[in-house]
Amino acid sequence: GINATGAAPVTSAALDVDIANKGILIPRVALTSLTTFAPVTGTPTESLMIYNTATGGVYPDTFDSGFYYWDGARWMRFVSQTSASWQLFDIYTVETTTNVDFTVGASTTVNNLNLNMPLAITIPANSQVKIVLTYSVPMGKFAGNATAFYYGVRALKNGVETPNGSRKVSFTVPGGGYGMTTLTSVYVDIVTNNTASASTVNYALNGYVENIDPQTVTLRYNMWNPTDPNFNWGRGCFTAQVYIKPL
Repeated sequence: GINATGAAPVTSAALDVDIANKGILIPRVALTSLTTFAPVTGTPTESLMIYNTATGGVYPDTFDSGFYYWDGARWMRFVSQTSASWQLFDIYTVETTTNVDFTVGASTTVNNLNLNMPLAITIPANSQVKIVLTYSVPMGKFAGNATAFYYGVRALKNGVETPNGSRKVSFTVPGGGYGMTTLTSVYVDIVTNNTASASTVNYALNGYVENIDPQTVTLRYNMWNPTDPNFNWGRGCFTAQVYIKPL
């Protein structure tokens, strides 16, 4: 035993340290990889413990400062309650480069107008991701005599609508007149990949038009014009913030 009193160690301990105002200082090592025993030298032995001082790696083999032990094949971190929280993993953004026009006949509904803003999100192996999706899509009446209609955006995941991300608005404009608005949405999707390989989830936006007028209407999405003047329409944009945690 190690103590100031000379007391014998407890019988179940190979080493019994009993000092009221001191701690044990574990060797501090700067790891370069979770799967490489170095820079520690000697025989790689299970349960060997260090305190890592470095930050690095690529998910799922990222590492930062903390206590680690060798499990026979890799360095494993001692997990705390907070280490399983979401961490920002990646950000995806696509901005439209051209306007999209579509003419809708009287009393007609169209819901599959491709707005050309796809996002292909990579889901790492053995992980769960929370994806915060945000879009902003300018849209307006470009031509035609229809005065009343609904239009909006359908949010798609792998080709199937996700209703929590879809939005539509009603619109009334004088016959032959113009009008515009910008439709925005923020929604969340959680994806789990419990396989040993990365997977991909594809998100996209489709324009939606429901013409309730007996006249035709041509709608314009994404921007007024690719070059100036764009008349302050802005540009359509679709963004995904990806947060991750291990399973």
